[in-house]
Amino acid sequence: REGRSKKKEKERIRAEKKQRKLEEKERRKREREEAKEAKDKVQPNGSASKKQGEIDKTITKEKKSSREGRSKKMKKAERRRAIRKAEREDPILERIKQAWEVPQRNRATAAALRFGFGRFCKIRNEANLTSLPIQDLEVFVRTYVYQLALQAAVSVLARVQDHADDKIMQGMILDCPNA
Repeated sequence: REGRSKKKEKERIRAEKKQRKLEEKERRKREREEAKEAKDKVQPNGSASKKQGEIDKTITKEKKSSREGRSKKMKKAERRRAIRKAEREDPILERIKQAWEVPQRNRATAAALRFGFGRFCKIRNEANLTSLPIQDLEVFVRTYVYQLALQAAVSVLARVQDHADDKIMQGMILDCPNA
């Protein structure tokens, strides 16, 4: 039941976001039309209305400010900042963590160990996780393999430290370029 309610909650959130985007799009469209109508309206004496002049000034200021003084580097940096801000508001790992329950994690890890890293389509199909995107599965498997590697490294280092006085281990340590 929790899985269904979480899924419904996610669908509701997606629908709300979609609705907000549509409303924003409609608002911008209305603003453009109003600006265009105001531009087309001319008073009988041939001069534009005061309101139109103000609209034109604001539109030209916005266009100039968005074009002038911003190099490609600045635009790229602004894009990166916007992406980071969006990620902070809705982190990918948090969304993935909420979507995965214990049985799903167990099936995904078993399939990854059985079929190997990188075969995400095969893992997704064999683990019956077709409802989840491949990108989410890939992030999960990558983090799982990373954690396994960290655990293995800790175990190896502990073993090296325990047997530091052995002749064989000393030879291995001396052969390492970083030691």
